[in-house]
Amino acid sequence: MVRTELDLLGLGITGLLADEPCHYSPLVLLGSREATSAVLRDIERHWRETHRPAAKGHANVLFLDHARLVRDLEEAAGEQLDDVHGRWTSAELVLIDGIGELSAPRQFDTLPHLLDRITEAGKRLVCSLAQDPRSPRELPEAITSRLGSGLMVTVRHGMPTVPDETIPGSPKPSARRILSATARHFGLTADDLVGPSRRRTVALARGLAMHLCRQLCGESLASIGRRFSGRDHTTVLHALRVTQERVESDPVVAQSLATILVTLGMAPPTRRGI
Repeated sequence: MVRTELDLLGLGITGLLADEPCHYSPLVLLGSREATSAVLRDIERHWRETHRPAAKGHANVLFLDHARLVRDLEEAAGEQLDDVHGRWTSAELVLIDGIGELSAPRQFDTLPHLLDRITEAGKRLVCSLAQDPRSPRELPEAITSRLGSGLMVTVRHGMPTVPDETIPGSPKPSARRILSATARHFGLTADDLVGPSRRRTVALARGLAMHLCRQLCGESLASIGRRFSGRDHTTVLHALRVTQERVESDPVVAQSLATILVTLGMAPPTRRGI
């Protein structure tokens, strides 16, 4: 399967959802239909690769594109609510694409109840939406209030890619190598990155190192916090969010990330159409 330039975000979200307990459900992807759909597919693939069904007959991930979503909502609005409920809650992760394209009143009436059942069952939920659900739009408040209570991630074109392969002969980078390569790129030491300094350059380098440990090594927030001198997982999460925003908005930071990836023996990120 060809990976898109949004693959890095998909991998990061999969890691975020894998934390126990999961504090980020529902998670709402905001952006164009093409971009958010691509990230949802990346999340689906990453999840299938790293998770097995909890029990026989249970799917580990359920992907509902617009056509399947409409079909399920129509069935649930009829006499098959329990059947649809069973399918949706049997998966550990439910991905819903195209909520913003719903139009029938009975679909709007049924969806909030199914979203509640996913939450009550303790499952993880990721949805795509063309805009912030808290902004005025035609979706009913019963839906926007449920989506707006979750974590929202803006998806843009041009995000860096997790390379498909390492350069021949180069092993997958360890967290120690990531710290060393990132520090060298900024003229710092690994001790600078794990230390208490709040200097702008150190904070940027530290954030990129955390970002790469998360994406390339799959480390949990708690594990990254321990690696960086016992920082709290909420501090790590804040650093990851700030770093992601800077990578998306600042070409210089994005280039630094790309250069570090090459130093680590990863194939340079490419810009591919979606």
